Parts: sequence; structure tokens; C-alpha cells
Amino acid sequence: MFSRREAFLLLGLFLCFPTLAGEWYVCPWCGITSIQAAIDAASPGDVIYVLEGTYRESLIITKSISLIGVGRVVIEGARPGWPVIGIWTTSPGDVLGMVLGMDRPIEVTLEGLIIRGGPWVSDEIQCADYNANICPDGVAVKGRAKVTLRRLSIHDAGDDGISLGLNPEATIERCYIEGNYDDGIHAWLGARVHIEHCLIETNGQSGIKLQSEYQLTDWLSLSVPVRAWIVENVIQANGAYGIEAQTGEEIEACYGNTFQYNIKGPTSWGE
Repeated sequence: MFSRREAFLLLGLFLCFPTLAGEWYVCPWCGITSIQAAIDAASPGDVIYVLEGTYRESLIITKSISLIGVGRVVIEGARPGWPVIGIWTTSPGDVLGMVLGMDRPIEVTLEGLIIRGGPWVSDEIQCADYNANICPDGVAVKGRAKVTLRRLSIHDAGDDGISLGLNPEATIERCYIEGNYDDGIHAWLGARVHIEHCLIETNGQSGIKLQSEYQLTDWLSLSVPVRAWIVENVIQANGAYGIEAQTGEEIEACYGNTFQYNIKGPTSWGE
């Protein structure tokens, strides 16, 4: 069932009302049928509405946009070893630029999407580029991006459900993150993350992993504090811990959460 807002958007499209400046529509019968094509055409600050359907794409976002699902919108990863949705503040492989703060800050909102998959390169090789940290996550955010992830369902990723690293700021709310190969949410190297009212379950490793010290490449290991606010989530049946914090100092606030059936226990606060 569509909400009143979603029905209004669909009505406007069907009646051929002119779209407002800064708004884009993607659907199987629209003028734009590819989400990536809309992203490439959009200007910073634009809103892209994706109408109901299944889209087999691996998306790259390097500008400030909002991507909003209308109805049941499924995005399936199509590029082996890459995230289903990669949000980067510079080109995907420019890790050194992000480390040195040479990237350009962006703001991105993802809302109302089902994000599925993120296939391995092969049975033996998981990531497309280990040194550039390009791996088959559901959503991967790198660099000084401010992101809002709201009402997402993320499952069956070949690595983490959500990966956040190299100084992003993320609000993750009312998301369902389940059945991903590694961690449900992995925040590393300077990430600041608010996680609220989410269901995080049956991921292969920890539900939430917070990692301030990270082996970024074969030749570079860094330590940048991670900060997390984790409030009123259900975190259950994950393969390691409910919350795994590398030092314990990553936790700014943690209350109102429900932990159950995590294999190694509800929490691990470092050594």
C-alpha cells in the first residue's frame, strides 16, 4: 500500500504534471529507467524518487542528493566485489585523499529502499579492491559525508550491511539490517554514528562493530576515534556480539537496547 505522500507523487507522474526543478523520477516506464543515470544527471541538492520495482544496479554517489523509494523499491547489487550503494566524497579509490582530508563534504539521504546483495568477486575473492576498501557491502560510506539512512532494509550483502569509515557522520534510524555476511553495521576510523530504533539480526559477525584502529591498506594502519550513540534498538542472533567496541571508548551513549541470542554475548568493550 502506498502512503498518501507516495500516492500523490504517483498521481502527479501519471497525470504528466511537470516535475519541479531539482526533482527526478525513476521507474521501469519513466523516461529515466536507471537510478545511476538519474544520479549522474542530478545536481547537488536534488531529490530522486525511485518508483516501485526491482533495479539491478551497483550505485556510486559522490554528490549531495536524496534518494527516496516510493512503494516497494528493491536495489540488487550487480557489480561483483562492489557495494550495492557506495557513497564517496571523492573517487572510490582515492583513499589517501580521504585520509588527508582533501575530499569534498557531501550530504546524502537514503530512505525507503530494500538493498539486497553485494556479490563476491568469486568464491575465493570477496572484495573488488582490498587496498581501496571497495567491498560488497550493502551501503558503504567513505570520507566526510553526512548521511541519513532511514527506513532501509539491508540484507544478504557479501560483507557488511553498512560500512562507515574515514570521518563520515551518519544517522541510521528505523532500519532492518539482517543476514549480511560480516557485521550488520561497521563504523571505523573517525565515524560518528547515531543508531536508533533499528532491528539488527542474524548477521555473520557482530550486529554493530566500532573500530577506531584500522589496517586501512597493506602498508597503512591508522587510529582515529569512532563515536557512537546507540539507542532503543533490537540486536539479536548475530554470529559474534551484539555490540563490539574495539576499545570501549567509542561508546558515547548506549541505552534502551534489547540484546538476545548473540553467539558471543551482548557486548564486548575492548580489551
